[in-house]
Amino acid sequence: MFGEIQKIFDRNFIVGYLLPSAAFLAFCLDVTHGDDLKAVWGFPDYIGFILLAFGLGIVLLGANRTITRILEGYDRANPLRILTPLQRLRLRRLQRRRALLDAQYTHATERGGQIPESVEKARIEVMVRLAERYPDDEKWLLPSAFGNVMRACEIYPRVMYGLEIVEGWPRLLAVVPKDHQQLLETAKADTDLWVNVWFLSLLTIVDLLATSIHREWCIIHSLFSLTYQRPSARMIFDQFLLMTTPNDWPVWLACLGTFVVGLFGSWMAAKAAIGWGALLKSTTDVFLADLYGKLGFNTTTSDKVARANWVGFSQAIIYRIPAAMPPRNWPGKSATNTEDSSEGKSAEHQGTRVTLVGGSVVDGRLMAIDSELEECIRLYRLFKTMNRIEPRK
Repeated sequence: MFGEIQKIFDRNFIVGYLLPSAAFLAFCLDVTHGDDLKAVWGFPDYIGFILLAFGLGIVLLGANRTITRILEGYDRANPLRILTPLQRLRLRRLQRRRALLDAQYTHATERGGQIPESVEKARIEVMVRLAERYPDDEKWLLPSAFGNVMRACEIYPRVMYGLEIVEGWPRLLAVVPKDHQQLLETAKADTDLWVNVWFLSLLTIVDLLATSIHREWCIIHSLFSLTYQRPSARMIFDQFLLMTTPNDWPVWLACLGTFVVGLFGSWMAAKAAIGWGALLKSTTDVFLADLYGKLGFNTTTSDKVARANWVGFSQAIIYRIPAAMPPRNWPGKSATNTEDSSEGKSAEHQGTRVTLVGGSVVDGRLMAIDSELEECIRLYRLFKTMNRIEPRK
C-alpha cells in the first residue's frame, strides 16, 4: 500500500499523469470557466489547483487501462472503429509493396547480380514498418495506429516462441530484475503522457461545447422570460443558431485547436509505443528462458519442444485446462517419504535433472552415484552391528 503511495510522487506519475492533468485544468479553469470561478471560488487558488491536478492524475492512473483500450480501438461501441477500413487499406498497401520488393530482390539474387541499393533499402524499411506497426495477420487489425503498434508487440512472443504474452506477462515479470522493470515503467509513462493528452483533449472539446451551449441557453431563457412568452422549440432553435454562429467563433476555434492537439497526442502515442514495444520484445527475448526454468519445464535444446511447451502453457492459463500444462519438475517435499525417494532414485538412474530437498538442481547421474555410496555404507555399518549382537538363547 505504502509502495503505491510512493509511486504517486515519482517521475513516472509526474510525467505521465500530473503534467497533462495540470495543463487540462489550467486551460479549462482559465479559458472555459475562468470568469465563473473567479467570482465563486476566488481562483487562482494555487493550493486548490494542485490538489485538483493530483486528484485528476490519480483518476487517470486508475482509468489508464480503460483509456488505453479506447485509443487502441477495442469494444464494438468505440467510435474509432470507423477507421478500421483505413488501417486495412494501409496494411494491404504495405503488403503489396513488400511482395513487389521481394520479387525484385529474389530476381536479382537468382541472376547472381548485385542487388540495387534502392530496392534493398526500401525492402528493409517496409519490413521494419510491418513488424513494428502491424500484426502478423489482418484478422488482428485494430482501428487506430496506436492499437496496431501495441498489437504488434503482443503477437511478437507468440510468433517467435509460442507464448501468449497478455496472459503470460505477469508470470514473466516475476523473473525480470527491478532495474529492468523501472526501464519498462519509464517507457510506459512516456506513452501514457500522450495517451492522456489525447483523452484530455476530447474532454476539453466536450467541456467547451457544453459550456457554450449552457451560456447560450441561459441568455435565450432570460430573453424570453423578459417578454413573458412561452417559446416554442423552433423559436429556441432559431435563436440559438442566430446567437451561436456569429458570436461564438472563439469557441469553435478553440475546439479546432484542441482537436489538432488530440491528433498530435495520438500520433505521438503511437511513436512512443514503438519504443515501449521494443523494450517489451527485448524483455521476452532475454528473460523468457529464465521463466522456462522457473516454471520447472524439462530442459531441452529443441526449439520445437520449447514452442510446444509454451503453446500448451498458454492454453492452460488462458482456458484453465490442466491437461494442456506441460510436465513440470516439482521440488521434493521430504526425504523420509519412501515412495518419493524411490521415484527420485529411478529418475536419478535415468540421467535426468532432479531437484533436491533444499531446492538445488544437480545432474541425476552424479546424485545416483552419491546415493548408492551412502546406501552401501549404511548396509556395511548395519552388517557390522548385527555381527556384534549375540543371539538369544
